[in-house]
Parts: sequence; structure tokens; C-alpha cells
Amino acid sequence: MDTITLPRRRLLAALIMVAVALAVSSMDIFLPAMPIMRDHFETTEYMMQLSMMITPLTMALVALIFGRLCDVYGRRLVIFTSLTFFLIGALGCCFANAMDFFIVSRFIQAIGCGGLSVISVVIIADMFHGVDYARYMSIYGSLFPLVFATSPIVGAQITEHLGWRSCFIFSFISMLFVATILRALLPETMKKANRVNQGGLQELLAKAKMLLTDSEYLLMAFGHALPITLTGLFLANGSFIFIDGFGFTPTLFSLSQAVPIILNFVAALIYRQQIGALGLKGALRVGAIGMAGFVVASLALVTHWVPNTPFVVLFIFCLSNLAMPFVVASCATRAIEIFPDDRGLSVSVMTVLRNIFLAVIVSIAGLFFNGTIFPVYIAMMLVVIVILGIVYLALQRPLVFAGEGSS
Repeated sequence: MDTITLPRRRLLAALIMVAVALAVSSMDIFLPAMPIMRDHFETTEYMMQLSMMITPLTMALVALIFGRLCDVYGRRLVIFTSLTFFLIGALGCCFANAMDFFIVSRFIQAIGCGGLSVISVVIIADMFHGVDYARYMSIYGSLFPLVFATSPIVGAQITEHLGWRSCFIFSFISMLFVATILRALLPETMKKANRVNQGGLQELLAKAKMLLTDSEYLLMAFGHALPITLTGLFLANGSFIFIDGFGFTPTLFSLSQAVPIILNFVAALIYRQQIGALGLKGALRVGAIGMAGFVVASLALVTHWVPNTPFVVLFIFCLSNLAMPFVVASCATRAIEIFPDDRGLSVSVMTVLRNIFLAVIVSIAGLFFNGTIFPVYIAMMLVVIVILGIVYLALQRPLVFAGEGSS
């Protein structure tokens, strides 16, 4: 990547981040329009919810495939294939007049989202290494909660003034604009010497087994995937807790949820500025301190040492959001550096683990939800204790970023 100037690499990274943000926003930008769409398609609430869940489920299914393909055929072909799937699916959603056609279009769009979620991380890893890459991973990790929180607000405004189809028209035009610029500026970022043999399913499974039996990779992959379930646990139950339990209006609820998400993004910016001085182990220690503070504060809440008020509940969740980038970005960066010749597969395995953990943990916790914050924070504490164990084990190893001095 020495042939690409630093300003151009930074521009490409920014464009790829925008593409990822647009892909993530497609998951829930139409949430405010779902009642209108239900009536238009003459369908049920369940079918509309299914149309939303298609995206994360499909992303998990296609991640390994796209990860392997980008190691075999190169990054440029895979990213533009992913963009094509996204654009075709978004265009189909724009013109859908029947629920079955809409579902199929959402599935096609979700394939593109799955490819973009993997290939974007791989391309940035080709262009940046070590601490520089960790800085981008901190922003990448914060994009998901930030976009999840803001895209329904944007979708509500678009739907109110232009109708529900405008949500998908917006996604199509915005992604087409980004894809056009990338088509002109993005070269092949994988070195020819790093291209792996085509192989087949057997070789793909053998490579995946190699990753999943490497203790250091698995430790770092878990350290990246598990913290993200904390946001899922909170957001999946937040509306019931704040609207039904605390009497918030939908508008006040959406504004309150923006507070921890914004703090997560602020923490990512701090991480980006300080990671060079902290190093890998220093960042993990900072993250561990914040996570430990979350456990202590949550324990005080569930044992009634502090009052169960909206302010207290949000404050405690903010502790985990401030700590999250220091663990998530650091672990992801180190995991991808372990197998530099199989970056695509490394990223896709982490993506699958992240989606599996998110789906399983949130689903299990939902069985014990009673309309209050207590079972949610108990589940989050259990997850954080496991995360602290992972960080402890990581700190016992001679871990450093690529190019970082021994610590």
C-alpha cells in the first residue's frame, strides 16, 4: 500500500466508513414507517419485523463466504459485488408493491450489507497497520450503535415529508454516490503475494478451523464480539423500560438513548487520540477499569444501594459505553494481525461470532425480562465478568500491536 498516498488512503477509509454507515442504516431506517408499510402491503406486524431481522441474519450467513472470496479473488471485486447486491436490493424495495417482493429485495440488500461489513474492515487493514489501524477500528465499532440510534430519526423525517419509499430511495442514491467515487479511486489493495489458492469448501473449513483453534485469535475475537452484546441487551429492552416503566414519551425515549451512544462515539475519538501512547495493553487496562466500574455500579443498582431512576440507569450504561472502544477496537486489531494472509476470513469469523453472541445472549436474556432494568443489568454484568476474564488472560500474554515496542 506504499503506492497509495496517505491522503488518498485516508479519503478511501472515510468513504468506506460512509458505505458501512449506509449499510447499517438500511437495517432500521424504515422503522418509523413500518405501520404505514404494514397497511400498504396488507400484512402483519410479524412480517414487517421479519423484514427487519433479515439483514442481521443474512449478514451472519454470508460473512464467511465474502471473507474467503476476498482472500482468493481480491478486495476490489468483492466490494463492488457487495455494493451491487445492496443497490439492486434497495432499488427493489423502492418499487415493491407486494410483501413477498419486498422480502426478497431486503434479502438481496442484506447480502450486500454482509459483504460490506467484512470487506470494509479488510481493505482498511490492507492500508493501515498497528496503532493506525486500531484508530480506524474504534470509529468502525462506534458506527453501529451511533447509526442504529440516528437512522430511525432520519427515516421518520423522510417518511413524514416524502413517504415510506423515500427511505429506500435515500439509501439507493446515497450508496450509488459513494460507490461511484470508490469506483474511480479504489485500487486493488491486496498484494498479489498475499492472494491465497482458490481451494473449495474443504479448504475454507480447514482455514476456519485453524482460526478457531488458535487460542490467541479466539481470545481476541471473543474480546471484540462480547462487548457489543451489551448494547444489544440494553437497546432490545430499553423502550419497555423507559416508556412503560418510567413513563417516557417516544421522543424523550429516543433522545435519552442518544446520550450513551454519543458518549460511545466520544470515547472512540479519545481512543483514537490516545492509543499511540497507551499501546495495546494500556488500552485494555483502561477498558477493564471502565468495565469494572460498570459491574460495581450495576451491583449497587440491582441490590437497591442506589435508586432505580432513569438518570441512574443511563449513567450506569454510559460507563460500559465509555469503556467499550478500548476493548473492542484493541481486540479486533490484534486478532486481524495474527493471520495477515487470511484477513478476509479472520474478519468474517469475528463477524459470525459477534452476530451469534448478540442473537443468543439477547434472546436468552429476553426470557427473564420482567419489564424492569434488573434482569437486563444482571445479564450485562455476567457478560462483563466474562469480558474482564478475557482481558485478564490477554494481559498475561506478550501482546502488542504491529510495529509497537515490546511491553
